[in-house]
Amino acid sequence: MIGSDQVKHGKPNPELFLKAAATLGIAPARCLVFEDAEPGFVAAKAAGMDHIDVRPYRANLRRAAVY
Repeated sequence: MIGSDQVKHGKPNPELFLKAAATLGIAPARCLVFEDAEPGFVAAKAAGMDHIDVRPYRANLRRAAVY
């Protein structure tokens, strides 16, 4: 995991996503970001990554975690 404490600039700067891709040895264009806020969408786009907005699914996360 790459956290904001491991980069100089947080979102919407793409540094965090680019560092994660580099750590995995994957081209940014092959990455898919799951994000829940506008700064993350901007950072993903700036990094050249596709993203999925998880906000529509967030309301159901707690229910999905209950067995």
